[in-house]
Amino acid sequence: MTARILIVEDEEPLTLILRYNLESEGYAVDASGRGSRTPRWLEALGLPAPAEDIVDAQLAYATRMVRFADEPADAVLLQARPRLRRGGAMMPVEGGRWLVTLQGYVGIRALTDEEAFLDYAATLAHPHLHRMLKAAEPVSPVYGFLETSNR
Repeated sequence: MTARILIVEDEEPLTLILRYNLESEGYAVDASGRGSRTPRWLEALGLPAPAEDIVDAQLAYATRMVRFADEPADAVLLQARPRLRRGGAMMPVEGGRWLVTLQGYVGIRALTDEEAFLDYAATLAHPHLHRMLKAAEPVSPVYGFLETSNR
C-alpha cells in the first residue's frame, strides 16, 4: 500500500515542490488546500483521518475597495506591532480603485460593518489611513476573514 500524505498549503509554488519531492519518494499526495474534504472522506470510509499540524497566527482582517475624487500618490502600510496588534494597508488596483485592508492579531478583529470599519482605522498607530478612508467613496462591501490558520 502506498503511504499517503495530505498537504494543505495555500502557496502554490510551495505545494508543487512538496508534491514533487513526496511523490518522488513514493507517497500519494492530496494538495487540495485548506478546504480539503479528504479527512472527511477517509472517515466516511472508516479510515482514520490524517494527523494535522495547525499553524495559527491568530490573524483576522477585513477588506474593501474604495475610490478617491483626488487619487492619492502613494500606497499606505501601517504594520502591526507586538504592543499594538493591529495594522492596515491601502494600495492601488485597476480601474482607479484602491484596496484597503485592516488587520488584527491575537483577539483583535477588524469589523465588517461600514461604521466599524472606519472606526477601526482610527485605532491604528498613525491617523493617515483613517483620514484617507474618510475621504474615500466605498465601491464594495467590507469582507471579513476570521479563519486564516494553516492546517
